[in-house]
Parts: sequence; C-alpha cells; structure tokens
Amino acid sequence: MLTRQRNFVIECKNLYGNIRVNERGDFVRTFNGGKEEGFYSPITQNQRHIDLIHDLKRCDRNLLANLMLDGEFSDRYRSLVVLANPKTILDDSLADNEVRRKIVRVDQLVSSIRKMNEESGPGRDKKAWSTVVSDGEWFLSKHADRDIDYAARYRPMSVPVELPQDAASAREIQEGQNGAEETEMCCPLCGSKMILRVAKKGKRAGQKFYGCSNYPKCRGIVNI
Repeated sequence: MLTRQRNFVIECKNLYGNIRVNERGDFVRTFNGGKEEGFYSPITQNQRHIDLIHDLKRCDRNLLANLMLDGEFSDRYRSLVVLANPKTILDDSLADNEVRRKIVRVDQLVSSIRKMNEESGPGRDKKAWSTVVSDGEWFLSKHADRDIDYAARYRPMSVPVELPQDAASAREIQEGQNGAEETEMCCPLCGSKMILRVAKKGKRAGQKFYGCSNYPKCRGIVNI
C-alpha cells in the first residue's frame, strides 16, 4: 500500500484458533479443545518481503543513492500483519513493543496506518503524488507472471461443506476411517489435514468424502 508518507507491506492471515505471541516472538495457535501448535512467524515472513524490496531497490541505484536508501528505507517501508478472521483472539501481552505494533486486527488496519503516518521520521515528509505514482510503476515493472491454475488447484474446496449434527452422521465418519488416505487439503473449519474416507454405514454407505483428521474434536467434512 503506497501513501504519501510511507509504504506498507501487508501480510494478511486468515488464521483459525486463538493466537498467542510469547516473549521470544514465537507464534502459538490454540484450537478448540486446548490443542496447541507453533507456526512460522508471519512477522518474519513479511520481513523477507521487505528485504526483497530493499535488495531490488539497491540493484537499480548507484553507490551514493544506495547510502541514502539504506538511511531511510526502514522508516519509509513499514510491515503490518493483519489478522483477517474476526473470531481470532490475539494475546500479545508478553510480546515486545516492536512485535505488537506490527500485528493488527482487520478492523484496526486503517487507524494503524494513519497512526504510523503521523510518526516522525524520514518517511513522515509527504511525497508528491507523482512520486507515489512512480513507486507504483516501479513495482509494476518488477512483476512477473506465474502460470498457476488456482482453479484446478483448489477445485475440491468448491463443493459444499457440511457439518454433521446427528449421531448417525458422526458414526458414518468414524466408520469411514478404515483405509483412510491423508490428503493435502485442509479442513475448512479448523485448518487440520483432511483424509479421504469411505462411509461404511448409513445413508452415504459406499460414498467417498473428505473428513477432518481432527475428528471427533472437529466434524468438518467435504462431499465429493
């Protein structure tokens, strides 16, 4: 996001479960039932994006211009990690201030950008709109197409998701665990791996479906 004061590199995360950041900056996710797991820091991930921009900028400049770039780059380019899931609870009470200021909920994004733009520093001086446009054109010049068929890649997720409520449907999932085959698909309810199963009993007997590997804590299924 390009503004007249600063440029923002935004990493948007639609995370399931509640997120806790400890004093070391480790990210820990807690699912329903109290299960915890660590995951790669989105702050570190986003810093890699910023470092790449910095390196690309240096490639296009001479030595003197690079010295000026190094002096103002960290203030001109700011990192923000946005938690897009409104149900996610963030506990960053133990994290240091530098980490806390980089993580915002989606409803705090606009106010956070305005607050950062009001801070003093080299990036505070307003750029001319022509400079903002030049920044945008520079990013466009670095764009490279990736030939990925995302429709084909995520097509299994395009079918309706069902959450069985009755005991009979729950038994169908449990009975279908024999001969189960783990897939790369993630559960749309909790984010765990999905398993290809075959219902052994009930009205869906003999039919294949994807069931959550976290069953019975999660009963998310995707019909085929």
